[in-house]
Amino acid sequence: MPTRSSDAAPFLEEATFPVLRSLTFPGSVELTQVIVELFRRSRCSMQELTFTDCDDRQLGYILREVPSLQRLTCYSKLDTTDVNEVFSLLAHTTDDGDPLTFLPRLEHMELHISSADEVPWPLLVEIIQPPVSRIPLRRPLQSVKINISSVSPYSVRYQPPEAYIGDLDRLLDVRRSGFNIELKVLPDGERPAYDVLQAMLDPEGWQHVTEKWVVRNRMSTRMVYDSTESDD
Repeated sequence: MPTRSSDAAPFLEEATFPVLRSLTFPGSVELTQVIVELFRRSRCSMQELTFTDCDDRQLGYILREVPSLQRLTCYSKLDTTDVNEVFSLLAHTTDDGDPLTFLPRLEHMELHISSADEVPWPLLVEIIQPPVSRIPLRRPLQSVKINISSVSPYSVRYQPPEAYIGDLDRLLDVRRSGFNIELKVLPDGERPAYDVLQAMLDPEGWQHVTEKWVVRNRMSTRMVYDSTESDD
């Protein structure tokens, strides 16, 4: 059920859809509360929610209302505030082991993030591979896709902070174990998009895109570039 504009608000303020399972939300601020009230009134088991646009006041607020959600897709570029809120909610568990309350049935998540610097890598690792003590609380998460916009329109280099190299290694191990995870860099120029983890597995094959890759040892890989090297 696509929701295209605020023109639908009067109708949606009265409507009830108890069998509603999928919704595409355009991110109109004036529709946020209308949609939330629609969910509450309908008591529907929402399974799939797609955001074509949103801001930091909407995403977490709406997601709290759909605990039955299985697929989340957000095409809007999220900044630090948005990403940290959603990831913190997904990674949160209580000390006494209470059941998960935020999207406990989530199976697939696809997000678009404005730059690599916005990704809270430790939280992403914890969401996908929670500590052993939290395994009983694990979601049925099967796939995660993160699309990362290039930091600069003139470069497709990807350089994760040194402190997060270990987190990337853990995500690479998760990928090797069969979990469906993509961390895809989307360049603004003519060069092709590439998957960070795939490039870590085959640094020589992706060197023409990622500039220079340096393997520290067999267990850890990092990506660096020579700032004096031209894109030509």
